[in-house]
Amino acid sequence: MTRHRRLVTAAAALGVTVLPLANCGGSTDEPSASEATSSASVRAWASNPGQVDRATTVLRDRGYNCSDFDSDDFLFRVCTHGTRSTAHDDTGGFSYQSWRTNSVRFVAAADGTVVQVVFSDEDPDAEVVGAVAPQVVGPEDAAVLAADGTTIGWGKTHQLERKGYDDALALTIKGLPGLIRPPSSRLEQTKEQLLQALRQAGRWDCDFDEADQSPEPSSLGRIGIRATLDCSQAEIAPGQRVAVTFADDGPGIDDLRFSARHRTDPGASGTTLLTGLRAVWPLLRGPAGWPAAVERQVRSGVGGIVYSGGWKIVVDVRADLLGSSYSGREFAGYVTSVRILSESAQYMDPREP
Repeated sequence: MTRHRRLVTAAAALGVTVLPLANCGGSTDEPSASEATSSASVRAWASNPGQVDRATTVLRDRGYNCSDFDSDDFLFRVCTHGTRSTAHDDTGGFSYQSWRTNSVRFVAAADGTVVQVVFSDEDPDAEVVGAVAPQVVGPEDAAVLAADGTTIGWGKTHQLERKGYDDALALTIKGLPGLIRPPSSRLEQTKEQLLQALRQAGRWDCDFDEADQSPEPSSLGRIGIRATLDCSQAEIAPGQRVAVTFADDGPGIDDLRFSARHRTDPGASGTTLLTGLRAVWPLLRGPAGWPAAVERQVRSGVGGIVYSGGWKIVVDVRADLLGSSYSGREFAGYVTSVRILSESAQYMDPREP
């Protein structure tokens, strides 16, 4: 058995997903996903114990909040920071609140050696890269990145194309052939089972939407038909309503989305969302830490990403603008949304970090 075959066997036993960088929008001569590596077996990089803590300390000092997902073999740590400012629409002559969230995800071996870093943007904030890079790739390679270079001795840089999101910049250490994600998660509950609970609870109007059906093989090699259950709650107050969506391809829910809107107050959209979620949590067979993690992030007022119970929680606050800069835009209110998903859900684009 070759060295890489031994490595993929170890990775599969641990449930860690390794995806080939050949699919990440850049060229590579590294092995395919079937020849994935795991830090639990043969490690092809120099050990740097505690490196992930030093790298994330510089972000925490800049106001970032970090949370972990530990898969025993790899530590996943995501750090996010959100800001809010006033924006002005040139065509409509109105102003509104605007949000921006930066995130950095680290993957570290069991001893804390950083083996991969994913920045949330294709062209991330130079100050963020300037703070993190020296701690991870060293001062010489950090200088290359600061000058917009792409060839570094520590490993490689590559762009990740993500469905529905901006592209991302990733740094991957030599010897690691793929994009590392946490093990997949599913609820022990299907959308059909949840529908029964929602109907019994009342005040929910639900319909199935099969627009997402696709017979094509997924990134994990399985063929599944996906469908969603879309529900809306009776008005909590005039003009305030919570919408929820649950998706799976049969075995169990792996993607949950919640949103609420308010015409004038972004904080009120978050309050409305939390009110609606309190009616949903008792019906979901999810991790006990979800409600507190979501409430803490929503109440921050700026959104962000956190790990909780082996799932990724993404909170977004945005102004809803109708129309375009060509036809004229209209301010339609503020939306607070929460998405809880398994990062290795089979329907996700294999290039998404």
